[in-house]
Amino acid sequence: MKIPALVLFVLMYVLMIAKPKYRPCYALVTAAIFLVSGILPFGSLAETINWNVLLMIAGTMIIVYYFIDSRMPNLLADLLLGKSKNVMWVTILMSLFAGLISAFNNIFLLYTIIVWGSVLISAFVDNIPYVATMLPVLTAVTATLGIEPHLLYFGLLSGATLGGNITPIGASANIAAVGLLRKEGYQVSFGEFMRIGIPYTFAAVLTGYLYFWFIWS
Repeated sequence: MKIPALVLFVLMYVLMIAKPKYRPCYALVTAAIFLVSGILPFGSLAETINWNVLLMIAGTMIIVYYFIDSRMPNLLADLLLGKSKNVMWVTILMSLFAGLISAFNNIFLLYTIIVWGSVLISAFVDNIPYVATMLPVLTAVTATLGIEPHLLYFGLLSGATLGGNITPIGASANIAAVGLLRKEGYQVSFGEFMRIGIPYTFAAVLTGYLYFWFIWS
């Protein structure tokens, strides 16, 4: 049963990439095939599903959808660019930020802050809503500064994606892995996870940080 399950799983992802418009349909059809074919016995369905991860992802997707639909990223970009006079601390923060960039007279400092700041934030915040928030903000900031956004986009993605590996709550896969270990009788504490996650994350982020800088700068 393992080979058919793997084939179906790979086929589902190929279809999702080829026709992203119908992703929910592919996922539901694949799940139905798993049940009908007996790859996943219907009686063990409830205990097989990792409900913590499933509900967390569902909740995250709902929040992200309404966050973007409300046009909150555009408002946040306006605030960060100082277009709103009502949020003084944001204006002050961006003034200091712009001052630091001007002092170094290059984009390297901005890129560095985006990458390593994203690492720190994504260690404790799911990267999907964080990236959804920051992408339009970076678009607006780079347009104002008159620079190409590609370097900062890749910096954001690398930092946010890899930063989640620092803690057991930084990514859905981490939560699933810790849950599977717990089922097998292995308890992984927050500190134990970080002792392994920090050095590996630092090495991965540093590699991407240097690579994207030399490719896109």
